[in-house]
Formats: sequence, structure tokens, C-alpha cells
Amino acid sequence: MKNLFTILLIIVFGTVNAQTTFKTVPGTGNISERQSNKTIKTEIFHSNNWKNVSSAAVKINPLTFEFEKSNGFIVQNRSETGEVTWMKGFVYQDKSQNLDFNAQSWLDAAAKVMNINQKSDRFEINAIHNDDKSQSHIRMDQLHHGIKVYGSEIILHAQNGKIFSQNGNYVSSAYLPGNTKVAISDLEAEEVVKKSLENYHEDWNKLKKLGFEIGIDRWNTELVYYKHQDEFLLVYHISVYPNLGEHFEYFIDASNGQIIHHFSTICRAHNHDFSNDHKKEMIPPPDGPKVANATDLFGINRTIDTYE
Repeated sequence: MKNLFTILLIIVFGTVNAQTTFKTVPGTGNISERQSNKTIKTEIFHSNNWKNVSSAAVKINPLTFEFEKSNGFIVQNRSETGEVTWMKGFVYQDKSQNLDFNAQSWLDAAAKVMNINQKSDRFEINAIHNDDKSQSHIRMDQLHHGIKVYGSEIILHAQNGKIFSQNGNYVSSAYLPGNTKVAISDLEAEEVVKKSLENYHEDWNKLKKLGFEIGIDRWNTELVYYKHQDEFLLVYHISVYPNLGEHFEYFIDASNGQIIHHFSTICRAHNHDFSNDHKKEMIPPPDGPKVANATDLFGINRTIDTYE
């Protein structure tokens, strides 16, 4: 009887222990889903001063960043509105193809990560720079419905023909308008600019009469999407030389012909100052011609003309 009671106790405690050991842990989704949503943490170590400091005296502080991993890309930074400003990627690329082809392969794979709708947006190469480290840097403009987005440029970086990273600035498709209609032509926009210029001369290139060719176009007009007061508008971006001594850039609203913004690209030494945002601030001009006394190399005091 005593042995039977002992056996029953062993069975009861064994069952309780087994239930405790194999208790179900609640979770969200299956294992593969939870693993795919995890972030990769990388530690970066740095010190403020490495020179003339013994290894025992160096203090290293780890800075931990969380990187987003998605569809073969590691996104290292996004803008406040969600655009990717820096990322690395692992995209299959055919070594027998050129950089243009592989760039499009990269962008096809990255479209979802970048929040780009490929039906309305694409990127077009404007320049390729090859450095002395066998790296190529591919600059690309963003086109929305075939129209350039002003200031939007990404750079793809390749090693031995294989693209491995991307940085730059662009605009997510959701923030760009679908409107592609204009109310005025490019020539009408140029007429608006002409009327606003103070020193516009029809006969602007006087050097040409003397046989000198300067090799620049007086007018350069392009329809672009331009951000104005947190809204993207269709505008004419116009670059113009009113004369050989001045150069201006204008942004003309393509829906009504209004001047949205303009500035001079040539800095002058007097009478104005342009800050980084091109806001004009008047400053006092120089004093002008003066007469002063100075000693020449022979030690003789002379009166000279100066300009302050």
C-alpha cells in the first residue's frame, strides 16, 4: 500500500512539472514573421583624441543605432517625412551589364523601401564620377510624370561595377501632385522675367561682335516641380543673363505666371548682401574715393589717391 501511494505521488508531481515545462508562450504571428521584423543593432566606437594617448587612457563610448532591415536593404537614415537618405543594399546585379542597367535594377528593388510609385516616378542619370578607388558614383535626378523634381537627387555608389549603397534627397511619390497641366508657355514665362529685369539688353553679348565666343546660353528654361510653402507646384525654372555682368534665376508659377522666387547668382562687393536663403539685405556702400598721405620706398611722404 505504501509503495502504491509513492507511485501515485510520483505520477502527480511529474504531470505538474511537465505542464509547467511545456506551458504555451503567447506571441504575435509565427516565428518567421517575428524574425523578419527585428532590427539590427550596430555599435560604433569612437574617441575624441587618439594622438599621443596610451591605450589604457583612452575612453571609448559605444553609440548604439537601430537600423531598419527590409527587402535586402539596410536603411541607415530617413528624413522626417520618411524618405531614405542613406542605405546599403544587397541586390543581384549582372556584371556583364552597364551601370545604367544595374542602377535601374537597384531602384526596382528599392522602390518599396523608398516609398516610390514606379508608375509615376523614376530616376534618370545626370552624371557618373569614377574615383581612384575603383568606385563609381552615379548621380540621378527624380522625375515625376516625366517632369524633374527641383533639388531631388540621389547618388548610387558602386564598387567594381556593383552598386552597394545609396544616399541623397528625393520626395516620396505620395507628397507629389498628379497635376501636369500648365496655363502659360515657357516663352510667356520668359516674358514675365524680362519685364522684371532692370538691366535687360537685347544686344547682350557685345564680345561676339569682337570675335569672342563665350559659349553660354542666355536663356535656360525648364518645367519642374518646386516646393513652395510646403506645397509642390509646377513652375518654370529660368536661368537668364540680362547682360554679361549679371545672372539671375527665376521660378515662375506655370498656372498663373506669378514670380514665386528669384535671386542673383553673382555676388557683388557692395550695395547688397544675399544670405543662404537668398533674402536680400541692403548694406551701406563703400565710402568711395579718398586722398591719403603715405611714405614711398625712398622714405618720401607723398599724397596718393585711395578708394575705401
